[in-house]
Formats: sequence, structure tokens, C-alpha cells
Amino acid sequence: MAEYRAYRRAEQERSPGEHTWWDARWTPLADDGCGNSLFVSQAPGPSFGRIGDHAKDGGGPFSEDGASASLGAFPESTAHGLHDGHWGEYEPYVDDDGFLDWREPDADIVVAWDMQEMNRRYGFG
Repeated sequence: MAEYRAYRRAEQERSPGEHTWWDARWTPLADDGCGNSLFVSQAPGPSFGRIGDHAKDGGGPFSEDGASASLGAFPESTAHGLHDGHWGEYEPYVDDDGFLDWREPDADIVVAWDMQEMNRRYGFG
């Protein structure tokens, strides 16, 4: 992942005492192409094995909602979000290219899942 390499370079070039915004013991899972990502923490302590939310230049907080408690809890939580129509502060939608994405809710946008079309398009079911 190109962003991970950039994070590592930036961390190595960091001056002593400068704010740390990335930890080399974080393994990226997904990114948005804008410098924000989800990662699994391999750092010893209470964050070990948890999913963190890295905001560009802002460190990596860990949610307390249980959805990010482990790599196993994360996809289960995501599946519930797809079923329920919301995941934390986000709602699922399919973008213009047919990919699943998450966005902040907007009162003017109606999210409607056509599961038959999704199954046909992606070969599920």
C-alpha cells in the first residue's frame, strides 16, 4: 500500500518530540485515497488486535462501540450495518461504478438496496 510506505517514511523523518500520527505497528486494512485509513493495531497493550481509524495527521483513535474490538468483529459489524442501513455515523450506498461505499447520512438521499441486481451483478446467491 503506497500510503503505508508514505506513513513509514514520514514517521522515520519525524524529529524527536514531534507529534506522532502513525505507528509502525499499525497494519492498514483499507484507505480512502486521501490519507485516512482503517488499521489493525499490533502494538502491545489494550489496543492490540483492535481496528483503529486513522485520520490524516490526526493519529488513530479506537472506537468504544465494539464494532472495532477485533478483526473478527469488524466484518460482522459491517454486515449488520448493511442489513440495518447504517453503520455508526454512516449509511451504505452503491456508487456510480457499482462499488459499496459509506457516507454520512443526508436527508435528501434515499438508500434503496436492490439485492437481486447486486446478486446478479456480482454473482452471489
